[in-house]
Amino acid sequence: MLEPLVLTNIFALVEIKFDGDTIKDIQFQTYKALQKQCKMEKKVSNRTVSEGFKLSLFRYPEDKFQDKSKEKVEKNQSTKTPNRQRKNH
Repeated sequence: MLEPLVLTNIFALVEIKFDGDTIKDIQFQTYKALQKQCKMEKKVSNRTVSEGFKLSLFRYPEDKFQDKSKEKVEKNQSTKTPNRQRKNH
């Protein structure tokens, strides 16, 4: 059964930023205040956590996963020159 969301069971927050979204200082101040509240609640409830939670900002599409191995293979295939056989004269 899932626990209800409370300050003692928040361990990470992820905010997804889309094109045109801005990150304002007030957002960080709000996250810091919430993080402080979580830390205090966890301390009172004897949760063994040294901080409130981890915060991650994810910019879409800039931070989306890119499979570098696939790109590398495609790049290598497009830059290869065909083998030329020598003509014996």
